[in-house]
Amino acid sequence: MAGTEKQREEINRKLVSMQMEMIGLTYDDAMNTPEFWRVYTLTTEQTIEWRKKALPLIRKTFKVNKSRGEMIMATFELSLGLREFNPPVQPTAYLLEKPTFWQKVQKFFIGYYR
Repeated sequence: MAGTEKQREEINRKLVSMQMEMIGLTYDDAMNTPEFWRVYTLTTEQTIEWRKKALPLIRKTFKVNKSRGEMIMATFELSLGLREFNPPVQPTAYLLEKPTFWQKVQKFFIGYYR
């Protein structure tokens, strides 16, 4: 990561604080929770919003271009960033009622050979 050790510590504190605020908690809550990055999650929308806010802050702090800033942000996300939670998608009823072409073919041949 670019910058001095003091800059890195400060930006990590700010980025963790930004993520925790998005889920309604504080930086102290994160520090009091062991392995907080495994416990708390962000939604996809929150992750996109956080990245839009974090990139300018990283670029300003380390005085780097956009691609280097994205690399620094990716490094942060791997080490201290909150996970992205994607809830399971439930299939809709019409997909379950209407068989696909291959299901029809399979049913035809199973019935034909029995």
